[in-house]
Formats: sequence, structure tokens, C-alpha cells
Amino acid sequence: MYKELIRPTEISIKDKKYKVKGNVIRAAVFARTNVIEVLTADNERFYFIYFKNSLIYGDKLDKVEEGSFINKAFHEGIVIESPHPILNALIPNQSVSIQNKNKLFTQLQIHYSLKEIAYIATTLDSFFDKDELVKIIDKVFFHYRRSGKFMKSFQIIQILHDFVPSLKSANERQNSQEFNSYHDFYKSSSLPSILKKDPLFVELLCFQNRSNPEMRVFLEDIFTKQDCLLYWSC
Repeated sequence: MYKELIRPTEISIKDKKYKVKGNVIRAAVFARTNVIEVLTADNERFYFIYFKNSLIYGDKLDKVEEGSFINKAFHEGIVIESPHPILNALIPNQSVSIQNKNKLFTQLQIHYSLKEIAYIATTLDSFFDKDELVKIIDKVFFHYRRSGKFMKSFQIIQILHDFVPSLKSANERQNSQEFNSYHDFYKSSSLPSILKKDPLFVELLCFQNRSNPEMRVFLEDIFTKQDCLLYWSC
């Protein structure tokens, strides 16, 4: 009965070539990243990636590939089907513009840290060639290593390894001797200690293991302190 009273969440999509409206049919929450699926009157499906409640990128997709981040979000994340009142909270603006792909990562540097950009790159594999995304993450890794920021460079290589586990160069770098002490830190330290050095890692770890009561409570505490919605209570 209550679902019948909730109107579908409508969204207006603007590109250089066209403007179209559609309804949000479902969303997936994956820690700080949200994926919105929109269906138009012509049965075209658009997918939009949000990070920390801000639109990153989106476009029309004929198919969501197995193994992509979007596929992972809808299988391993928290899925919210329309109609649901929380969908409006997931979409800050009901009008979105599809950005220029060639300028996207340059624009992201204005709003996000390099580490966040490396992670964001892993969520865009439905829209960009995977090799191109690997190159972007690699650039961040080598930037940190040249700057002598070895902890940060280790964090980036972990992101890259999780993104492409079969990538030989990432495996070799991750297992190099220069990073032994950081492996030990992540294996032996408590979640609060790791949180101080790598909040993104802890948030993703706790989210993916949210069935564990201890990690669920820890994640709830992080999100509550940062005024984030707890979507699993929806």
C-alpha cells in the first residue's frame, strides 16, 4: 500500500546531443559509492556513478558486463528498488549532465584526493577501457613513490591489485620488499589504527564484511560521525 503512494523518482539527463527523461528503477549502495539505474520511455538504460553523494559519471549502457563494478555493486552492495523514499536522498539533483569523458579525470582532481581518484577509476570500468584506468592508477602510484610517500603508494597498489588481481606488475610491486612493513601494519593493526592511516580501506573492508557484527558496528560508527545515511536500515 505504501509503495503505491510513492511516486517514481524521475531524472532528467542532458548530453550534448539530446535531453531525455527517465525513472530511477533501482540503486545500489557500495560503501561511499552509489550506482543509479535509470530507464527511459524508449527502454534505454542509463547508469550513474556517485561518490560521496556527488555525481562522477554516467552514460547509456546496452549491457552491464559481468565482473564490472556496476555488476558487483548490484550483487554485493545494498540494492534499493523503486519505489522507495530513500532514492531521492541518493540523488542530489534530479537533472544530470553527462560529462566529457576526455576531461573527467582532470576535473576530478579539483574535488578529490589522488587516492580517491584512483579508487573512483575502479568504479568506471563500464565506461572506460580497463587499460586506460590502470594507467591512471599507475600514475598516482608513481607520483606518490617519487614523492617518497611509500605508505600512500602501497595503498594505491592495493587498490590496483584489487581492481585487476591478474596484473603481474601490480603483484610484483605489492610483494616487493620495500612494502614489507606496510603488509605487517595492515595484518597486525587494529581497525581504529588502520582507520587513521587509511579510512577508505577500512570503510570498504567493513562494508564488504558487514554481516560481521563487529565490523558492522564499526562502520555504523564511522558513517554516523560523518553524517552519512545508514542504508542497510532502510
